[in-house]
Amino acid sequence: MPTRQISNGNVTVWWVPSIANGAAPTATEINAGKNLSAAISWNNFELGSSGSADVDDRAITDLGNAISRGFPDFGATLAFFREANSSDSASIYQQAFTLFKTPGLTGYLVVRYGQALPSAVAAIGDVVSVYKVQTDRVSDDTEGDDSVKFEVNFLPQGALWEHTLVSPAGTLTATPTTLSLAAGKTGRVKITLAGKDVTAGAVYSSSDSTKAVANNGGTTLAVSAGSATITVSHPSATGTATVTVTIT
Repeated sequence: MPTRQISNGNVTVWWVPSIANGAAPTATEINAGKNLSAAISWNNFELGSSGSADVDDRAITDLGNAISRGFPDFGATLAFFREANSSDSASIYQQAFTLFKTPGLTGYLVVRYGQALPSAVAAIGDVVSVYKVQTDRVSDDTEGDDSVKFEVNFLPQGALWEHTLVSPAGTLTATPTTLSLAAGKTGRVKITLAGKDVTAGAVYSSSDSTKAVANNGGTTLAVSAGSATITVSHPSATGTATVTVTIT
């Protein structure tokens, strides 16, 4: 039976100035950034994505009903607590304010969800989502005697990598490593990396697509009699996995 995991204490947010490959961020890159978790308020915490945006601003040469697929539709709004002592440069609250008080800062928000009793640092194999963003409007958010905060809106910069692994997470494992299928039938392969199921995030290629192919969910289709090797890769893996498919 599914269990419910509360978010309290199980969400970590880093601001990272630079990441070479958002699909495979390294622990060194993330930990060189700033862990902002302690300064962030749950109120107005919005960080996520939805379906791709449509571009409705068309050129005069476009057909009248044309709607183009745009960028991934994601964004963020974070509220940070203010430090009462503005001269306390060691305070994470003052560090956050100093970092974001001027709009137009481009970088990466790295979010680790659902890890019980998380470490303050990122580790190889952690599941994270990476958002490339730019700071926009910064405004005060004062709630009387309750708290004094400032709110930062982030603009999407067209890059989002959800539920990837902190690299290098090791080598891939395929289960099973061999499949025997009749032509026209399908089988499924499960891919794991650092003990985590990465079947949906892996990339599959076939040595002979006239014999067998695999989609990005690990489902393998037997096309015609013979054999083929499915090679599986992942951005956070240091090697590949292979599955031998025999078709009768």
